[in-house]
Amino acid sequence: MMQSGVKRCPVAPTLIDWENLIKSKYKKHLNPIIDVLIPIYRGYEETMRCIYSVLNSSPKVEYRLVLVNDKSPDMHLVDNLEILLKNDLFDLYTNTDNLGFVRSCNLGMKLHPERDIVLLNSDTEVFGDWLDRLYAAAYRTSQVATVTPFSNNAEICSYPYFVKDNAHNIEISDFEIDQLMAEVNMGHEVEIPTGVGFCMYIRRACLNQIGLFDEQNFGHGYGEENDLCVRAQKAGWRNLLAADVFVTHYGGSSFGDSKQSRINVALEKINSLHPEYLPSVAKFIQNDPVLVYRRNVDVARLSLYARKQAVLLISHTWGGGTERHVIELGHLLIESGIPVFLGCPVSGESNKISIKSMELSQMPNLPSIDFTQDTILFANYLKKIGIDQLHVHHFIGFSEYFTDFMRLTCQYAGVVYDVTLHDYYSICPRITMTNGSGMYCGEPGLIGCNDCISEHSSPFGRPNIIEWRDRYIRFLNAARYVFVPDQDVAERMRRYMPDILFIIRPHIFKPCVASISKKVLPSHKVKRRVVILGALSDHKGSVLLREVAKIAERDNLPLEFVVIGYTDRDQDFINLSNVHITGRYEQEDLQEILINSNADFSWFPAVWPETYSYTLSAIFEAQLYPVAFDLGAVAARIRKANWGYLMPLSMMLNPLFVAQQLTKLDIPKIEEFKKSTIPEIEYPNTLVTYYNPF
Repeated sequence: MMQSGVKRCPVAPTLIDWENLIKSKYKKHLNPIIDVLIPIYRGYEETMRCIYSVLNSSPKVEYRLVLVNDKSPDMHLVDNLEILLKNDLFDLYTNTDNLGFVRSCNLGMKLHPERDIVLLNSDTEVFGDWLDRLYAAAYRTSQVATVTPFSNNAEICSYPYFVKDNAHNIEISDFEIDQLMAEVNMGHEVEIPTGVGFCMYIRRACLNQIGLFDEQNFGHGYGEENDLCVRAQKAGWRNLLAADVFVTHYGGSSFGDSKQSRINVALEKINSLHPEYLPSVAKFIQNDPVLVYRRNVDVARLSLYARKQAVLLISHTWGGGTERHVIELGHLLIESGIPVFLGCPVSGESNKISIKSMELSQMPNLPSIDFTQDTILFANYLKKIGIDQLHVHHFIGFSEYFTDFMRLTCQYAGVVYDVTLHDYYSICPRITMTNGSGMYCGEPGLIGCNDCISEHSSPFGRPNIIEWRDRYIRFLNAARYVFVPDQDVAERMRRYMPDILFIIRPHIFKPCVASISKKVLPSHKVKRRVVILGALSDHKGSVLLREVAKIAERDNLPLEFVVIGYTDRDQDFINLSNVHITGRYEQEDLQEILINSNADFSWFPAVWPETYSYTLSAIFEAQLYPVAFDLGAVAARIRKANWGYLMPLSMMLNPLFVAQQLTKLDIPKIEEFKKSTIPEIEYPNTLVTYYNPF
């Protein structure tokens, strides 16, 4: 796989390359019907690469390479052309004066009036049987004036991004892009409002009818091919994009810094001569009939990358711990040699899923799949792009039909799927097992759950709790494995789904042992500094923190709260002198922030049964003492680690007790941390250590 993101850069062939070409490959055609015409001015590397690529290509249609040297100032280039000319590789015509690009093109097109023309910029590179495919497109239907291939830099014929200069490499070579296009778009073309002059096949019959480039109006370059194409259309001819050809266009060697000014002048002239032209191009761009062919190549690239063994990780777009785990797991799989795709709901279209590669970039044409429209079509798409295994991490953002359609899709595709539960969405539409007061509901049973949903609603309306749970039971029952990050989650879920085996898979935890410089602060402190970490909403304890801080301030308790992160009610804390909110942080900076916070301990004010807590992992890593309620995975992990303090669950309803407890809590010395039992969690050879529990 090539290194993507590197700018395309032409390299001139070596002397050995030329010798090998002359000895073994190049055969002069005796009856050429096409002139491949390259006007030359400057740019040694790209010009020599262009010429070599034409001569090194393998078309069956007979052609002759014709070079027009427009009095190039680059003597190194000129000298090398003269040397190569001795081998009869091409015809070379040299202007005695600098005529400019358009006049040089016209001169070349007049040389052999019986031949078609391929106008090729000197900063291009062609591949394989490119000319055969252009020729086929030119004669497959009648009245074709011009044929333009795809390119990385060709306006309406650009790939992968439409109407953009795609200057940087993707994961495969341009030669491989051309091969893919020849395969997936074989024999297809699209009518376009204009050809693009970097590489344009022009039929001689059309030139005979409408004439050559307009030297008077476009003698300085740019716009000449657009004018010719519009004139051809007015005469009843058509301009096509050959969807099965790709030609590299490095861009801009002929005009350099004057390019943009020349384009602006040309556009003004085109608009005055052909006022319908720019609106037709705008309409073409809006409709984008070329999308399907760019999409074909994107999909083929995915399939090539996947090698029929890719894992598709499906989740929401809400961020947080779920997204972090998905990314970490994806990286582990990639390190194990497994291709990874990410799937997520399409914003505003809950019946659609967007699938992209975790490694590959520049794939803007991939489709969003409506999984409710055609299950077999979706299943075939998964097989086509090489999905061997699905791992669903969340359902939020998808419609209520997602679980049943995905279950059937996997069945039709012959693909196994696993599920990781990151919260209680599958049994509680409110997700967090909290009631109308924002506190842990105590899990009141079916009637109590339905009453809660009916009275307080949920982010998903007021569904019937039995129907809600049955939907996810069907989906989880059909899964190969159902993972949860902590034993507490497994025990809680078994109350509602006793027939499902929940397998414990803690998230990755690899404490960083790098040295971090700690600020030197005074040893005497008037107040205890309590760190609260993360993004605090009501179920994460923002309301409780506010009430505890108010009481501490009122009663003059020696507590100072530092929120490393933010809350959903920052305004409520502005007038509290004992609360400081630092704002968002970057994950890579967190350990240094924690160590330099000079905190006495960390408090977790969450009032719902957390399922894991990356913030607890960060506190463990910083060797801070955690304090939390005896609820959920946070409590289970603290108890297992033998490091931290758990307050009775009932005390979350008593902010005064919490404030007093935080004030008088005995904090062990850091030496006690060495007695803790906090395991590192890793999954080397991930398919075995994570996905093969038995």
